[in-house]
Amino acid sequence: ASTELAESFGQLTASLHAICDKLSESILRHRSTLDTRYFVSEPLRTLKKYLVESPAVYREFHRIGTEITRQIQTLKRISPFFGFCHGDIQPDNMVLIDGRPGFIDFDLCGSGFRSYELAVSLFLSRTYAQYSTFPWVRFLKSYQVH
Repeated sequence: ASTELAESFGQLTASLHAICDKLSESILRHRSTLDTRYFVSEPLRTLKKYLVESPAVYREFHRIGTEITRQIQTLKRISPFFGFCHGDIQPDNMVLIDGRPGFIDFDLCGSGFRSYELAVSLFLSRTYAQYSTFPWVRFLKSYQVH
């Protein structure tokens, strides 16, 4: 992906967040909230089923989850830090329509901390080879400017 394309998608992400901040929260009432229940409590509940024979391991996961939850609960749930998130910002969900950038695949969207939304890009660039060449730094810088 080109630097210009990454900048366009960074700007588009910022615009998406800004526009959604002006919409009623009722549009998200049927969507998951990307919060500690979604990212910590539910995964811990699933892990517990598989760690029945390893209670010490589960207790350590639970301890870490409790600390993460405690720290997240200190964050303010206000715009621009919290609000609508696409939930899966990544190159496979970015499209060009008549030369203009757009997003597809909103199945993970909901209210959440936007730092998560943007952190996904860093995770992808460091974890998956096919995303390592995407100019994430330009994407993030463009997001910050807009």
